[in-house]
Amino acid sequence: MTNRAAISRIILLTILLFSLPILAQTVAYWRFEEGPAGYPLLHSAPGGVYYESVIDTSYSGNELSVWDEGQAGYTYVTDLGFTIVNGQPNRFSVRNNGPNPSMWTSTTDPINLISPAAFTIEAMFKLENGGFRTIVGRDSYGTNADAALAALYFQALPDNAVAIKFCDVSGYWHQAVSASNAIQTFDNASNPAGSGVPWYGMAAVSNGSTLSLYLRNISAAGQWQLVAQTDLTQSSSPDTALNPGAGNGGDWDAGNWSVGRGLHNGSHVDRALGFIDEVRISTTALNVSDLLWCRPPGQTDWMGYLDGSLSLSKLSIPGTHDSGAMYEPFSGTAKCQNLTIAQQLNAGIRFLDIRCRHIDNAFTIHHGQVYQNINFDDVLNAVIGFLNAHPTECVLMSVKEEYDPSGNTRTFEATFDSYVQKNPAKWYLADTIPTLSQAQGKIVLLRRFGASSLPKGIPATNWPDNTTFTINNTRSQLRVQDYYNVPDANAKWNAVSALLTEAPNANANTLYLNFTSGYVPGFLGILPDIPSLVNAINPQIVSYFSASPKGRFGTIPMDFADEQKASLIVSTNFTVPTAFETADINNDGQVNSADLTILCQEWLMDPQDDRIDLYTDGIVDMKDFRILSQHWKQ
Repeated sequence: MTNRAAISRIILLTILLFSLPILAQTVAYWRFEEGPAGYPLLHSAPGGVYYESVIDTSYSGNELSVWDEGQAGYTYVTDLGFTIVNGQPNRFSVRNNGPNPSMWTSTTDPINLISPAAFTIEAMFKLENGGFRTIVGRDSYGTNADAALAALYFQALPDNAVAIKFCDVSGYWHQAVSASNAIQTFDNASNPAGSGVPWYGMAAVSNGSTLSLYLRNISAAGQWQLVAQTDLTQSSSPDTALNPGAGNGGDWDAGNWSVGRGLHNGSHVDRALGFIDEVRISTTALNVSDLLWCRPPGQTDWMGYLDGSLSLSKLSIPGTHDSGAMYEPFSGTAKCQNLTIAQQLNAGIRFLDIRCRHIDNAFTIHHGQVYQNINFDDVLNAVIGFLNAHPTECVLMSVKEEYDPSGNTRTFEATFDSYVQKNPAKWYLADTIPTLSQAQGKIVLLRRFGASSLPKGIPATNWPDNTTFTINNTRSQLRVQDYYNVPDANAKWNAVSALLTEAPNANANTLYLNFTSGYVPGFLGILPDIPSLVNAINPQIVSYFSASPKGRFGTIPMDFADEQKASLIVSTNFTVPTAFETADINNDGQVNSADLTILCQEWLMDPQDDRIDLYTDGIVDMKDFRILSQHWKQ
């Protein structure tokens, strides 16, 4: 690139930076995802001087400042109660450092001038006991007949009711207040972590004629409930648009939006002590279906929160080995699961290993010669029932012939086809690895039996025994670790961990299958001993995924799977680097001049380099420099 071209790029980007439009609906969205945990929200300025501490992820330029990094500031914490918000990972909330926290917008921010005819305010919180606790406010003095009142209060009351109160442009006061004890709160002295107290989501919606207040118990996976509503037309106000504010003080200006405190009689008051997260302001009356939603850990529809364009090969998918094996004639020799098929799916399992004996033109479920007291119809009824109830999900199903056939007048393939014909729309039978959108609501067949009528699922018939291998099909590729007959647990874990290490950086179009199942020699070296291996391997799975919170690890079929292990694997699909990790461009554990050098060089020479889009908004601009500067001193 020539110097002239580089200079032109700088000029163009500068123009773009200062002409970023305010989105028509969302005008501010503070997610508090900068992190890392345990660090204060940055404030590299004297106390009380505005500093861009919290990024506005609506790209509207309405950043929040904290008062300082001490007693009037906040710290990033990992107390969440939920992990996904509107499909995005949620890693941090913020907790006040002391008794006088404050966050506010700049006088020059565009949001300070708005006077919307309709609006929505949303926030998530877990609060301490107290008096009036304003989660979101708008600074003002003299806009109402009671001059001491500010322009807006989105708050909890002393009796733990919740409320939205605001002054309109005509000077009329409006409020919607819930019944008492709408929320549970905690005593900081005896329970500073707020243990056992739920997280809540709250939303105030004004469409100009009706003011509605919604509340949901996030920790209990509750739905939005209408807890208060007021008919604004009964006030006789000629214009119920939100008042932009008036007056000013030494530590506030008219129209400032605050988070974590209110304003009364021109003074900072009503501190909302506790935990706050996900604050969003919109200049429209959102429908309930458009309000912020979240996924508490362990939900049964985790795939629905992912980008539908992702291939199944790009995911970490918890699975089960010998999914139907719950019975055995001798302890430790055949049983592989404690959960039924339905329970596995509800726990987050999305890969099933189904072993079918072909008998009398039907399929029974076997582990070796041991009949498992269920048939293929039982498996399909459970899977299709689950998919009907959770249409955003899919199930990758391996189907393999097991034990000796008996009494048949047709091929295994023909009998399989007869099952498919009962619900053909529920099957994905292409020989390619589908995207989530292509697979949602369907069973994706991984075929481990021979077939003459093609395509019939992803082919996996060339399956070497007891090893790690690759299957290269014309339209798909599989990488498999199925070392099951092992001398000891160390040998098995070495095979498992090798593929776990390989998968995150391997070809994203290759479907990885990493079986953690198997057995060691049992009685007299003749019978298999499944529990001894499971008891050694499963704790290592928990430890590994607890310490490896992000990445694509492939499909992990397990013996004796449960919700804990499934959730740990699922969570790797959602976690993303913290802003600190992103700003550490050269991955040396520090954010310093070396990272700044890379950012500047790439900005001029290769602006498409994803490494320098630190803000992950598809644009390389001053927001990316801001993230780097914010984390320089950490």
